[in-house]
Amino acid sequence: VSDEYLRHLKHFKTCANEFWATMNTPSSAPKDKIVKSLKIEGYDKAGPIIENIEPLYKLFQQSKGYQVHWKHFYGMGHWKYLTNKDFIPRNRLLNIAQSTWLSSSTIWIQPSIVIRYRLMHLAHEIYRDDLILIQEKHHLQKCKLLTDDEILDACFRRCLPCGKDDDYKSMRQYLTSHLLMMEKVTKLIPSPNCNNIGDHLFILHLPALRYELS
Repeated sequence: VSDEYLRHLKHFKTCANEFWATMNTPSSAPKDKIVKSLKIEGYDKAGPIIENIEPLYKLFQQSKGYQVHWKHFYGMGHWKYLTNKDFIPRNRLLNIAQSTWLSSSTIWIQPSIVIRYRLMHLAHEIYRDDLILIQEKHHLQKCKLLTDDEILDACFRRCLPCGKDDDYKSMRQYLTSHLLMMEKVTKLIPSPNCNNIGDHLFILHLPALRYELS
């Protein structure tokens, strides 16, 4: 698990930089504007603990001011996008995958359609687990009721720090901070199934963006 997390870190910066490069246009540089608008409660090893996560979340939606056609860019969602290899550069797809626990020595030989499907499934799985933990109010109890194995698995799946230098007390804090931010996000997502493409991409990019902002 520790070695896998260190491999993730190598791809976090690339994944985050590719996201901001996609958002930037000759007339708009939303990174500076968004970063200035974020209220940082503090920092942990995963990055800033953001009190108002909404501005960052809204960048992944097709909202006024930041019109980004994620379906066309990433090729995720509807079946015709899922199967059309022209909607995403493969190297970018691989960078996203390698910044998650899907990273493996076989990822390079997997078809893009398989990687896209697995990424969507992973994002959905993380969101559903976040929702359950939030509904059970684990974040309000600093995740103390979760077993050590559950904490390690939760941090690993969310690409939160879980290296050799991270004890279970620290990992509980990382997960608590993550859930406190995601609690605000769950109020913005209309469906408990998290079927929106922008929501999937936000979940997949959040660890990399936090790490890059630290």
